[in-house]
Amino acid sequence: MEPDLTLSSYRIFNTVAQTGNYSRAARELTISQPAVSQAVARLEQSLAVKLFSRESHGMKLTEEGNLLYGYTRSAFRLLKCGEESIHNLHSVTGETKIGASPFLCNHLLLPGLPDFTRNFPRLSPDVVCQPSSELLRLLSLRRLDAALVEEPDSGHTYLFTPLLQCKGLFIASPYFSATSNQTSAPVSLFLSKETANVIRQIRNMQKVSGRKDIRIVETESIELLHNFVKAGLGYGYTYPELISGEIKRKELIPVEALYPVTPTVFGLLCFPEDFRSAGLKAIADFYKGGTLV
Repeated sequence: MEPDLTLSSYRIFNTVAQTGNYSRAARELTISQPAVSQAVARLEQSLAVKLFSRESHGMKLTEEGNLLYGYTRSAFRLLKCGEESIHNLHSVTGETKIGASPFLCNHLLLPGLPDFTRNFPRLSPDVVCQPSSELLRLLSLRRLDAALVEEPDSGHTYLFTPLLQCKGLFIASPYFSATSNQTSAPVSLFLSKETANVIRQIRNMQKVSGRKDIRIVETESIELLHNFVKAGLGYGYTYPELISGEIKRKELIPVEALYPVTPTVFGLLCFPEDFRSAGLKAIADFYKGGTLV
């Protein structure tokens, strides 16, 4: 039997198995009833088995027919999923649920949303603002399509698409910078929990060096970090785009790097198969190469 005829016969068989009736199958397939019965007969002849037994209320699958139906049902379901995936691949419409930490939500995602929605009016981003650890949990449960986070450690199974790289700097208030060397007690270095990779880097460097003159204090947000530093309570690590006004007014000043921290990479994290959607690709392309606001 030719390949196209084989696929057609299996589709007709699958429809008869679903409807339980030649007439209903013919109406669903928009072909004649004799064509349906002939296709089933050819398939039975090719396989050398009976696929249906005729009963008063319609057609009943035989043991062999029921076995074959399990495979054809799965096959045509997969084909339908493939068709839908191709449609979604080129259709920037619908709702995309994306998560972001409060830091990235406030300083990257939300500032760009007005322009994004103007460019893609048929795509509706549903934003979830949660700490990065919670975003990873939601992503693993597939309650998010993607998460906007720092680049994760290796060993994960997600796809990470880098969007921007930010070089941070160490800061202090002018008052603290002038008086910090007048005491032998450890000084505080404020680090935001929203930049977990920076905390990890500095803790590792402290562990290797045995350095004890600086005490790490983790804050819930980067804005709170700025307030602690402006109050003269210690050093901080932040990104220059976020404090340009404070630096201009000399409320905060850059200081010599306390540790050689590598730039932070922020990007979109999702399951590899999900990134094929046009919606996520549109978000990634729009924010790629952007800047913190």
